[in-house]
Amino acid sequence: EYLQSVGNEPFALWLSFYEPHSPFYFPVEYRGLFRAEDITLPETAEEDVPQIPLVFRDLTERERRGIAAAYYTSIAYLDKSIAIALDALEGAGHWDDTVVVYLPDHGYLTGRHGRFEKHCFYEDSVKTGMILRAPGMLPAGERVRALTESMDIVPTLCALLGLEPPAGIQGKSLVPLPKNSRSTVHDEVFS
Repeated sequence: EYLQSVGNEPFALWLSFYEPHSPFYFPVEYRGLFRAEDITLPETAEEDVPQIPLVFRDLTERERRGIAAAYYTSIAYLDKSIAIALDALEGAGHWDDTVVVYLPDHGYLTGRHGRFEKHCFYEDSVKTGMILRAPGMLPAGERVRALTESMDIVPTLCALLGLEPPAGIQGKSLVPLPKNSRSTVHDEVFS
């Protein structure tokens, strides 16, 4: 309804999804989509064992697989929720004039290093992907592996919308990246 009400006026819409955060709250009809017995977990190295949080140390193999299955089910629910939002965008006639940014706030270990959370600085818990869609402004289907940071979102959106970024902002626009796959934005990133 909101998308229909804005007509052709410029607007911003921010959607935030809880999933896939623990505890996982996907609908009951998603239960069983991924099953513990079908999940293969990575091996835990001996050097990781002393650093495994106590809450995860005594989990059975089935419980560990169950956590991963719930996580993957939660992601399936998130995917469906995003699809509903994108379908509404298209249905309201804003598919070709809307910039879409998908940015998760963290990774998740799903059994790597014997852990099932985000509360450490292993790469899998801090590295995230980002999806940026800007029809007519960025090439579709490009995959970029450059080092970027969340603080790059504001200057990127400013560049896409033809706005001057706020003074003193530390991020850099990602707009040039898809045009030249060898481009870099940062030599290193910090978390």
